[in-house]
Amino acid sequence: NRLGGLETFSSSYQIINMSFNLKIESKNPLAISMGVRNLLNSTYIDHLSGLKNLGLPAPGINIFCSLKYEFNKHLKHK
Repeated sequence: NRLGGLETFSSSYQIINMSFNLKIESKNPLAISMGVRNLLNSTYIDHLSGLKNLGLPAPGINIFCSLKYEFNKHLKHK
């Protein structure tokens, strides 16, 4: 309710983000991450967005998956 000198008012919004991370420890660890951002596909304009004055909303639902494999750091050299 207290705006700065160059700020403009923003409507309130609620978004739901969910994710999980799994790391399997071994000689060469494996990390798996999966999640979703903006689960309910809400239309909103972020208060700090540089595109706010143009009226461009944030992207809708975003699903992501990440797989990271750590190669052995001590590879044998010939």
